[in-house]
Amino acid sequence: MGEKALRPLNSDPVVSTGPEGVVKGNPDEFYGQAIVAFLDLLGFNSAIHSRWPDGPTSAVRAFLNVRESLPSAGKQVEWGIFSKPDESDLVTYRCRFQGFADSLVISVAVPGGINIGEFSIASAGVFTNVREAWKACICGGFTIRGAIEVGPIFWNLTDIVGPALSNAITIEKRDSSSSRVLVGPAFVRGLVKASRSWGAQGEWLSPRQLLMIDGDGLVCLSPKSLIGPAGKDPLGILQRLDQLRGECPLEAKAKYDGLLRALKNPQQVRTPTVDDLEAYAKSWPVGAPEC
Repeated sequence: MGEKALRPLNSDPVVSTGPEGVVKGNPDEFYGQAIVAFLDLLGFNSAIHSRWPDGPTSAVRAFLNVRESLPSAGKQVEWGIFSKPDESDLVTYRCRFQGFADSLVISVAVPGGINIGEFSIASAGVFTNVREAWKACICGGFTIRGAIEVGPIFWNLTDIVGPALSNAITIEKRDSSSSRVLVGPAFVRGLVKASRSWGAQGEWLSPRQLLMIDGDGLVCLSPKSLIGPAGKDPLGILQRLDQLRGECPLEAKAKYDGLLRALKNPQQVRTPTVDDLEAYAKSWPVGAPEC
């Protein structure tokens, strides 16, 4: 018997087309470049052992509640951009959510050749959906630690694998001292490239505004938007985080300190400049992935 012909893998990010425009980002199968966010639920491993028997507060029920609270395809935060100057063609990017053991993965397809505007919109979509997932986790009894990176990936309806996910997991493990979502060097280079292309006039579109430089110099997603403007906190995020910190073991309390400090003192959060991001990307070891 001859060798079985290989089935071509889908590398098209388009999900649907219609009168309202084009939807991209989360086809059922994709093989190509993507922005990938890996989010680890802090405290879930110990909850598995201490709260395993089924009941209202069991670890399994808590995890299911978190998963059910995540944005779905029709309810997630979506970002769009007109691809033509006459605003006749709207392109919307939609993220993909997937469980990965006791972690979450949020991804969006951004294949090679994507324009700067679409890369920015896709990035902003990942940022805002990470925020919504983070809020769902906190309300469900866990905060998160994670990382965002861009690179090659493959996914289908059941699996996800590739360098982008592997690199995001490696970056997340780089520092285990804080509840935060770091950004990787390849992704940062993409943001720098976008910002340099726009100049000052395009800064309003830059997802750079959603980042912060943490106290140790690492760049991460700013948690300020976990609560509303002017300190409004309809979900009680601050109270829940204070409660979670109070309930966790003494050795784990420091993981909450930076997050709570940023939320309680938002005026002290430092947004990185384009030069800051460029220097940050260059500070990573030789061999770090390229965008």
